[in-house]
Amino acid sequence: MKNSMLFASVSLFLLFSTLGYAADNVGQTIATGVGRGLVNIVTSPAEIGHHIVYDTAKINVPGVLTGLGKGLVFMLGRTVAGFSDFITLGFIPPEYSLYKSMYMQEYVWDEQWLPPPETTSASPATSATLEPVAQETEQPINQTIVPDPAVKPIPVSETTQAEKNLKAMENIYPDR
Repeated sequence: MKNSMLFASVSLFLLFSTLGYAADNVGQTIATGVGRGLVNIVTSPAEIGHHIVYDTAKINVPGVLTGLGKGLVFMLGRTVAGFSDFITLGFIPPEYSLYKSMYMQEYVWDEQWLPPPETTSASPATSATLEPVAQETEQPINQTIVPDPAVKPIPVSETTQAEKNLKAMENIYPDR
């Protein structure tokens, strides 16, 4: 009887201490999920501006129209993802979230608002119209360096610090 009471009390203690720890994590998960969901529902119209800025920087004037279309689609996607975060209380793991499946960051301000600078070389079609650049030849510079008499050279000791350390080690460990 005593053994079963001891076992039951230890089991209940472990169960409740585990639930208490899990409650902290659950509360944090719920707060994060609900907060992220509400923020994404409210900030979803910023997707329109985001895509207009991105596409305009990439393809100039037509970027306004393509950015508007993309922005409306991504605004709807961010609203749906925010609503799912709010409804599921953030319990969908990040690797399976709607943000990842729709190729979006968790928040609109984490998105890349400007395209990366292009480092591509000129295409063959445009390189034919470019004029060749004349190469300049280097001319040797005939200049002699005259030391300044006001500047005194820094004296250099004959033995370097490394040599001093080596001699000190030889004195400590003569057998090596």
